Amino acid sequence: MDTVEVSSQLSGQVAKLMADHNSPVRAGEPLAALDAATFEVQVKEAEAALAIALAQHEEAKAAVEGAQARHDDALRDLQIKSTLSRNGSVSQRDAERAQMAARSHAAEVSAAKAGEQMRAAGVMAARASLERARLDLERSTIKSPIDGVVIRRSVELGQTVAASLQAPTLFTIARDLSDMRVSASVSEADIGAVRTGQRALFSVDSYPGRSFEGRVLEIRKAAQMVQNVVTYTVMISAPNPDGLLLPGMTADVRVVVQEQQDVMVVPNAALSFRPTHDRPDNPAPGKGVIWVRAKSGHLEPTAVSLGATGDSLTQIMSPDLQIGELVAIGYRSKP
Repeated sequence: MDTVEVSSQLSGQVAKLMADHNSPVRAGEPLAALDAATFEVQVKEAEAALAIALAQHEEAKAAVEGAQARHDDALRDLQIKSTLSRNGSVSQRDAERAQMAARSHAAEVSAAKAGEQMRAAGVMAARASLERARLDLERSTIKSPIDGVVIRRSVELGQTVAASLQAPTLFTIARDLSDMRVSASVSEADIGAVRTGQRALFSVDSYPGRSFEGRVLEIRKAAQMVQNVVTYTVMISAPNPDGLLLPGMTADVRVVVQEQQDVMVVPNAALSFRPTHDRPDNPAPGKGVIWVRAKSGHLEPTAVSLGATGDSLTQIMSPDLQIGELVAIGYRSKP
């Protein structure tokens, strides 16, 4: 089962709870809300700061226009006096004064433009602060990120939430209880036979005698050490239309790695049974020996070829055996 932990990115007091345990929720649906008064004030302060920054920017632009106009006038005056100075109508000193005035006004234009750029940056900063304040106001309402069911609520009305380096978990949401995920640990000796898409049968303690079915969805490559045994996690997808399976249930899982229909099988114990007088040999791979009860009542060894093996039964192939014949699996204890 996929779950998502929902946290708060802000600190504050919980003012509303809109979801509880077992509540079905949709993505974007409100789950809880913090007291928004502080965040609303921050939005108003940011709006006022932006208004001031815009006004200051307008003043700075007007200052640029005024400085530019004075500079233009000074340039025209310089041009006139330079012309008159060449024909002796004005003194050279007046022409130099006009040139100094033009330079001074040019410096004023540069200073005014720098001030206008600074005010423009102030507007951008004020807009960013307003966006941040509005975002915090929106985040004060905690929403579900997915469609699912609330399986745990870890917050109470009036509780103060402190969002620090590790945001607190307020809700745990299961993605979809109609399609469960079963996590199974498979030993390294068996993991090589497991493939995605294989059938998996499992039982849970809550429903004795009932078997559930799923499919291998994922084989995770990270090894786990459990009691000095290396295991791998296998994720199984299991339909749960009746809602009988609940999060956290313990399951006993068997993965069907091979299926054979209408074949001869014997109990696994028959392959390991040996009469006390018999010296066991090590059979070749895929071969075995079982002891069959003959018509005389005595046990006779029969060589067999082995097929698919399960938890309790093994497929055998032998032309000398018939279905229904009795095979030895052990000695009966005397009363």
